[in-house]
Amino acid sequence: MGCGKTTLGKQWAAQKSMQFVDLDEIIEKHTQQTVLELFQHKGEAYFREIEKEILLQTSTFENTIIACGGGTPCFHENMNWMKANGKTIYIKANEVTLFDRLTSEKNKRPLISKMSDGELKSYIHTTLKERALFYEMAEDVFEL
Repeated sequence: MGCGKTTLGKQWAAQKSMQFVDLDEIIEKHTQQTVLELFQHKGEAYFREIEKEILLQTSTFENTIIACGGGTPCFHENMNWMKANGKTIYIKANEVTLFDRLTSEKNKRPLISKMSDGELKSYIHTTLKERALFYEMAEDVFEL
């Protein structure tokens, strides 16, 4: 969250004459619910199952850059599947950059909208630490 997946993905896709899709948007169209609603009403385990199902369906996409949610590579062997079926890029931003970006976008992000600055800093630190193993599996790292 906040690293620029959508912005950079769209730019890279335009530069390479490719399509761009956001996995969360595909999930929302498929379920007719927002990601937040899925988490709130069905729980994370349900969301991760749907996410995996939709991710596997992207195997038919050609010439496409896919932005996935930050948790996608961390569940159901998704990172291994993504590496086997495409090229993976970790957009790596430091905690200060992420904090600055997310602080200014809190009202657009329900998951963090009610967090204090201290809670947000802790959330960023903990999340990056928990997911580092998966993120570092990416074929390429693009550092901001």
